Amino acid sequence: MKPLSEIYFDLQQRTEQTVDRSRTDRLPMKIKTRGVDVQGDPSADHIPPKVQLDQQPTIVVDARALEVFRTLFYTPSISAVPGELAWTEFLHAMDSAGFLIEKFYGSVWQFQPTKLDVQRGIQFHEPYSSGKLAYWVARRFGRRLERAYGLLGQMFVVQENGREKVKGSV
Repeated sequence: MKPLSEIYFDLQQRTEQTVDRSRTDRLPMKIKTRGVDVQGDPSADHIPPKVQLDQQPTIVVDARALEVFRTLFYTPSISAVPGELAWTEFLHAMDSAGFLIEKFYGSVWQFQPTKLDVQRGIQFHEPYSSGKLAYWVARRFGRRLERAYGLLGQMFVVQENGREKVKGSV
């Protein structure tokens, strides 16, 4: 039986014989076949185009619903403290944001957006015992709403005196 050091040394020698290190220094350059070669034209001053930020639509909700969306799309700050969320408050917020609400079998609720340009709805389960969503469940609901519809906390604004007003940072 060979010692482990000899086995490793033998493996290293076989690997070095297989890999020719002199060839790796001379790799062929790939020729660009699409687009314009920016490096090929030294006279052209390449200025990157202005990045256009995607304008997010605003969804006008009341102050009560805004607090729910602050919990769903929680952003840590000094003054904000996350907590449980009542199921009735969640239903009110989704209604205020323009979702058509329908109770299905058991604890399943269907939310169909009416103000967004999408065709599919999303389903959430009502909590069983306490009637309140735990903080981590509310955050999961927020992540699902973000994946399904692209909703973000900054999209929700509160309406006061007939005009939209952004209330704090969400």
